[in-house]
Amino acid sequence: MRTRGVSGRNSALRPVVATVVLSAVALAAGCSETGPVGGEQAQADPGAGDVMAAGGYEAVRNDGPVIERFPGANWFHGELPAEAKKADSDATPVKVGFIGINDGPIAALPELLQATETAVKFVNAELGGVDGHPIELVPCSVSLSPESSQRCAREVLDAGVVAVLGGINVMGGPGIALLEEAGVPYVGGVPVGVDEMTSPISFQFSGGTSGAFAAFAADAATRIKADKVGMVYVDYGAIADGAHRYGAQLMKSLGVDEVVEVTFPLTSTDVVAPIQKALEAKPDALIVGAADTSCAPALEAIADLKLDGPVYMMGACADKKWLDQVGVEKTVGTIFNIEGRLNQRVVDSADTEIYNAAVGEYGPKGLNPAGAATVSFRSTMNLWAVLDDLGAEATPKQIIEKFRTAVDEPSFDGHPYTCDGKQVPDMPSLCSPQQVLAELVGPNEFAEVSDGWIDVPALLNQL
Repeated sequence: MRTRGVSGRNSALRPVVATVVLSAVALAAGCSETGPVGGEQAQADPGAGDVMAAGGYEAVRNDGPVIERFPGANWFHGELPAEAKKADSDATPVKVGFIGINDGPIAALPELLQATETAVKFVNAELGGVDGHPIELVPCSVSLSPESSQRCAREVLDAGVVAVLGGINVMGGPGIALLEEAGVPYVGGVPVGVDEMTSPISFQFSGGTSGAFAAFAADAATRIKADKVGMVYVDYGAIADGAHRYGAQLMKSLGVDEVVEVTFPLTSTDVVAPIQKALEAKPDALIVGAADTSCAPALEAIADLKLDGPVYMMGACADKKWLDQVGVEKTVGTIFNIEGRLNQRVVDSADTEIYNAAVGEYGPKGLNPAGAATVSFRSTMNLWAVLDDLGAEATPKQIIEKFRTAVDEPSFDGHPYTCDGKQVPDMPSLCSPQQVLAELVGPNEFAEVSDGWIDVPALLNQL
């Protein structure tokens, strides 16, 4: 581990905040959502097909086609079809790739692929695919190597895909370069690398590392009014750069007096030591970015250290399995960053209800609708909507143009997206990096603490 300090201007602020980002996965999965209205996390049993009333629409029944459970509802793509329509299995498929770290001990988020597969099943079973043509998913799993990224890019390109959906790909740059050379769009996922956030063929509906850090930085500086912030994050490329610039430097610009940063290797699995190192600064609040298997150890460590103050964590750790493993009594008061409104009644859309029902109907057993799965399901649905508008003969060039000209386009269960590259000039591929912060207030109950959407582009453009 190494430590560096950032001293800012003096202020009259008194509370102290420490920021901890535990891994590349942590930063990645910070862009997931918790659950429905009233602060309750999704409780649907994916194997049972339970439905959740998360907004203004309620299911009229709990079985049968998902879209027929919400008659007369609106959703992100206009009015919800009244009847389900299957894609023609004999029609020529529309091939779409998927690239991500789907297995392995570090940085793997298999739920991103699972949610993508679930969305494709839903589209083919109920929305008629694309003009009656089924979507055929061509998945490829990468590891923590640039060579595997290139291999997967070649594999999906050789399959003749019209677009590639992203998962999480820590070393995805070489693969994206091949997609850019071929003129094939890279859509969604969790952006953790420079190429994902800057390539002209990349379109991202998550704030990734930048969105998470900006949301935490703004809240720590303006609502908590922190004097001192400690940050712990993985010492790797764009992740470290994002943590330093969009975390430490943004907080400094917003009036935080001092920021202490602690880094650790990408391959490290020790989450306790970095937290302890950050706490040597004697903070009375903590922001933790963790995901998957890092969540429970981080929550346990924080509880054992008995920090008296607010704790921030990445949204993937709001997953019920991690909270239950640690014990809700130890985690109440934790604040998570998410990319959807908990109170869906603020919009006339049944997206959240449809999402939970679709995961229950078409998802594999164990896929939690409250985790990082929301990111890739959203990306798949947004790509489907573009294909639905363009037709089954859509070319990669047409898809890129359709996304690039989108302004305030409704996004599935998320903030409207604008992909003209002007929201955040330094990261033109971020189409909707806006965030929401939600606090765990009781067993499986969450409440928004941010004033609606946090305007991440405005924050990032301050730097």
